[in-house]
Amino acid sequence: MASKQLFGVLAIIATPLPSIAVATEYIVGDANGWTTNFDYQAWAKDKVFMVGDKLIFQYTSGKHNVFKVNGTGFQDCIVPPANESFNSGNDTITLLTPGNKWYICGVGKHCANLGMKLSINVVSKVEAPAPAPTSTNPTSSAFGTFISGFQVLPAVVLASMASMQFFTTLATVVVFLSSAVLATDHIVGDASGWTINFDYDGWAKNKVFMVGDNLIFRYPKDKHNVFKVNATAFHDCTIPPPNEAFTSGNDTITLLTPGKKWYICGVGKHCADFGQKLAINVVSRVGAPAATPTPMPMPMPMPMPTPTPNPPSNSAFANVASGYQVVAAAMVALMMMIFT
Repeated sequence: MASKQLFGVLAIIATPLPSIAVATEYIVGDANGWTTNFDYQAWAKDKVFMVGDKLIFQYTSGKHNVFKVNGTGFQDCIVPPANESFNSGNDTITLLTPGNKWYICGVGKHCANLGMKLSINVVSKVEAPAPAPTSTNPTSSAFGTFISGFQVLPAVVLASMASMQFFTTLATVVVFLSSAVLATDHIVGDASGWTINFDYDGWAKNKVFMVGDNLIFRYPKDKHNVFKVNATAFHDCTIPPPNEAFTSGNDTITLLTPGKKWYICGVGKHCADFGQKLAINVVSRVGAPAATPTPMPMPMPMPMPTPTPNPPSNSAFANVASGYQVVAAAMVALMMMIFT
């Protein structure tokens, strides 16, 4: 039977889970859709776009299209290569990472002269403004109480399942979910893409590549390609068999394991003479550099709280530490101290 100390600890443990279920779908332009002579900046002004949300561009196929561009491409209406366009007439783009995002139409002068361009800022779930509190007290159930996008499992449920196996499994799930939600898309070479005569070592130098992240190689199809190679092939620019090449012009490679990774272009002498090669080091989520967490006082053991008519405070959840994996590790350590 759990001790009072265990009940006290469990009473203040919250399990942060990403709010995947609350993703929003935005039809760009609402009833107007994606068209010319529409003020998309005004449309976006009062909206909060969060990681996991979706933009849906609806338009007449063949009359318009959609390109994801960088800030310069947006400002100057620079149209990327045609193979990078979305052109179905009902394009869904999931917002996978926080930051500024830019979209334009690449047909004729639709962007430059007719304002067919959209710029938004995407925030992570934990940065998003919290909804105004309601006058109704939150109600709890066996599945927990939702507070500011996090699920708090009531102490009585946790206590009933208090075993090392349960907490180890819970920690594993939290780490797995954090890897999926916090994954970053790295566009290799940024605006330059995958090309010759570019310093990819300099590009990668200050970046942190983590398990679950994606490398996106963008280039004109048939002018380049991408091969995953080992260190020797990277050094000597040894080209693997053609069937191992990525050739779409918009290749996404997910970093599934930690360690060194090497990529080269297999066209002509692009690797040997023009530096079209990339070497990176991938780290696990728990091994990645983390921001310094805000100091938090250690909670003192306390008896099970008695219900009060006041709504529970969410101040304990105001400072989310540097990644869900930190929470998971702390939970495992805490449980080991309790049960050993």
